[in-house]
Amino acid sequence: MPRISRTALRALAPALLLSTLPAAAGPAYAAPNTVTASSGVAFRDCFGQKVAYSLTPGSDTWVAGLTARDGSGSTIASASLGSSAGDPAQGSVRLTMCSPKAGTYTVKGTLTWIDGSGSHEEAITSSSAKLRKPRSRITLAAKPLHPRVGQQMSVYLYPKLEFPDGYRKARLGDGKVRLQARPVGKSAWDWASPWYDVVVYGDRAKGTNQSTRKYDLRWKYHAPKAYQDSTSDKVRIAPR
Repeated sequence: MPRISRTALRALAPALLLSTLPAAAGPAYAAPNTVTASSGVAFRDCFGQKVAYSLTPGSDTWVAGLTARDGSGSTIASASLGSSAGDPAQGSVRLTMCSPKAGTYTVKGTLTWIDGSGSHEEAITSSSAKLRKPRSRITLAAKPLHPRVGQQMSVYLYPKLEFPDGYRKARLGDGKVRLQARPVGKSAWDWASPWYDVVVYGDRAKGTNQSTRKYDLRWKYHAPKAYQDSTSDKVRIAPR
């Protein structure tokens, strides 16, 4: 076995000494302060949008402020949390929003906690989510369902709009409606071709049946701008 010279041993000594020393302890790691936005609906009303949060204050005395902004940077909601109010460091809160725009919103915040050395401020990692347009619904009722050629018919419409507590009846001036028809077995819808003398007014349409073949009717609802458009279920008309 070859012998190691004294010069080589002197060169290796510092490395051998370091390898036998315990590793130095690093600074204590604190979990990040986070907020998690949730997807929802941009209701045309006031509602509470749920947001989850997880905070790691350095003491039992703390306060946090959350702010939600839409895509243009406008503030649409805010909330305050704190130990004095009995709020937990991890949980959820509902931000009150009133008729926000549909699209992406972002929640940001700041955590402040106090200990013997003073006040400390930390950022809360932001989070974004989307608010979709509320939906619309429209239903159709027609009579008679078995008209004769030349017989007058009536088709009624019942539009509704989505709100936090469910669907509410829409005013007839909200949005526009269009009556459509198609022969059974065809794919294209057009403007009430089986009828003549068609008139749409108020909550219904009237016209005179001129078809001897079966056809379907439906309403196409162009809802107000803040809502999604919708189409009614079809109603089968079977002339006799």
